[in-house]
Amino acid sequence: MPSSRPLQLPLFTMEHPVLEELKEIDINSMTPLDALNKLYQLQKKLEEELLNHLYINAKVKLVEPKTLERSMGKAKRIVDRRELSS
Repeated sequence: MPSSRPLQLPLFTMEHPVLEELKEIDINSMTPLDALNKLYQLQKKLEEELLNHLYINAKVKLVEPKTLERSMGKAKRIVDRRELSS
C-alpha cells in the first residue's frame, strides 16, 4: 500500500563544483594572500550562480563547517493539494 505521506525532494544530492574545487586546493602550497584571493573567487562564483540559476542576488559568506546556528523557529510544512487540470 503506497504511503499517503507527501514526497519531499532532496535539494542537495550532488556535489557542487565549487565544493569540489575547494576540496582540491592545496593550502600548503599557497601564500596567505593567495588563499584569501581563492576564497574570494569561490565566494563570488557562488553569488553569481545564485543570481544566474535562482535569480537571487545574495551576499555569500563563507564560514567554517558545522558553525551555522540552528534555527530557533519552528518549520512549517506546506503541502499543495490542488488538483492539476489537464
